[in-house]
Amino acid sequence: MLSVPRQGMNKGTLFIEINQYILESDKTKLHIEVFNADEKIEITTTSFLSPRSFN
Repeated sequence: MLSVPRQGMNKGTLFIEINQYILESDKTKLHIEVFNADEKIEITTTSFLSPRSFN
């Protein structure tokens, strides 16, 4: 968990691990939600790039 002081900002790196068997392709859209306790305060969408398979 990453904590941010009130009215502050923080910078960091987020690593996401996903089981390879649930990935539909080498580029999967992810929705990331940011919460303050139980209140959702932001949502963003990004792409999860997995290793390519040449099978």
